[in-house]
Amino acid sequence: MIAGGAGGTGGTNASGGDGGVGVIISHATLTNSGTIAGGAGGIGSAGNGVAGDAVQFGAVAARLIVDPGAVFDGNVAANSSVNDVLKLAGTAAGMLSGIGTQFSGFTTITESAHAGWTLTGANTIGTGAALADAGLLSIAGTLSDAGTASISGHGTLQASGAGEVLLGGVVLAGGRLGGEAGGTVAVGGSLAGAPAGTVTVESGAAIGGFGTIAGAAVVDNGTISAQNGQLTLQEAVSGSGTATIGNGATLAADGALAVATINFGGTGLLIAHEAITGALSGFAAGDVIDL
Repeated sequence: MIAGGAGGTGGTNASGGDGGVGVIISHATLTNSGTIAGGAGGIGSAGNGVAGDAVQFGAVAARLIVDPGAVFDGNVAANSSVNDVLKLAGTAAGMLSGIGTQFSGFTTITESAHAGWTLTGANTIGTGAALADAGLLSIAGTLSDAGTASISGHGTLQASGAGEVLLGGVVLAGGRLGGEAGGTVAVGGSLAGAPAGTVTVESGAAIGGFGTIAGAAVVDNGTISAQNGQLTLQEAVSGSGTATIGNGATLAADGALAVATINFGGTGLLIAHEAITGALSGFAAGDVIDL
């Protein structure tokens, strides 16, 4: 355990002193598998002191690695003007909450391959921050990411239970995006109207890359684009949007594919196991539809 010192007691008509910071970090890496705590604010007749941060970041970019079971008693305040990194690591199951509140100012948030973390409570990632997932990241509370999330390797980002995930956009690089039983994933501006258990792509929003999209159903009112490999749609897809197959890419629809437009953006392959509904666009010599 590392703990900041407690603030001093204030004298007559004086405020208590502020608590000390547990760890100040700059241009370095800090790994926590134990407990880091900020010091308690001192008591004073004119007011109590402010509790110290558990971790405070300096002027040069640094990295905080969090192992399962780690405890932070106090705020973890990154410097939003530099590229401070929060990394969820380890191979055991971990649990975290408070991204955007207790854990603030991070420019990059990553999860290691083979890690398995669950986010509980309310978690918010701003437009200037990036979420990169290579492990199993389950959202049991809420995750609101105004930017574009990337899911790579064998990584999975999923809403579990009654969890809700709102993403500005998604880039798949072999990963999996899923809405599990009761969980809701929306890509775009709002969760309003997104049915539970589905992955919904709103108008103007996009999911692109190669990997897997899963859930009770997928609603595509924006764009789902297969790029640089095979993108598999495990469940039925419906909506007023577009399914695009990039040059050299494959779109595999395990369920019915009922969108407004299926667009071939070069030499592409569409593998269909059930009904296809939608206007074909760009279908030309070299393109293949495998029924």
